[in-house]
Amino acid sequence: MSETQQLPVWVPSIKAWTMAIRLAVPAYATAAVVPAFEVWRCFLLGCLLTFSDVEERLVVFAVALLSLVLALLWFLFCAGAYSLLLRLFWSHPPKSLKLPKLPMLVNRDFGILIAAVLPVAITFFSHVGLRASLYYGLPTLSSFKVSYELFLLESSWLWFISAVFLYHSYYQTRAKFRRKNRRRRAGST
Repeated sequence: MSETQQLPVWVPSIKAWTMAIRLAVPAYATAAVVPAFEVWRCFLLGCLLTFSDVEERLVVFAVALLSLVLALLWFLFCAGAYSLLLRLFWSHPPKSLKLPKLPMLVNRDFGILIAAVLPVAITFFSHVGLRASLYYGLPTLSSFKVSYELFLLESSWLWFISAVFLYHSYYQTRAKFRRKNRRRRAGST
């Protein structure tokens, strides 16, 4: 597009879409979304328990933290296996297939993986809460497990759109800071 015909700021860029696709394939192929979902599930459950007199709310938050650590370890293991496969197939893998360096991989990509699951977790909790209030009781454990797995698969589009907008906001913020730094350097000379 030309300089005069730019897209609005809220429309995600092509780079945000491609980065979300790059994250979606390993996230769903290795089931990295499941431990990320567990982080939010335990956290939201702990938040609900803070309004009650239940003493185990610290245990729930500890389980959420443990889920976060396990999700990070699983994500790093899958990223390492992916890098190993790239080196097995190519002596010099294409740049578009390479993973970023470890700090960027953890801070940006894992952070977006975790943050993009939040709308899915909120939707799941509202779905389960509505279902429980309609039937005046929680569903049985077996139907809950089936609906849990199906819900994660059916709401992959929500996770993907969230990841796109999170990448888009990351790139918009980064571009804004770069422009500000350029202006500051140009003004100091």
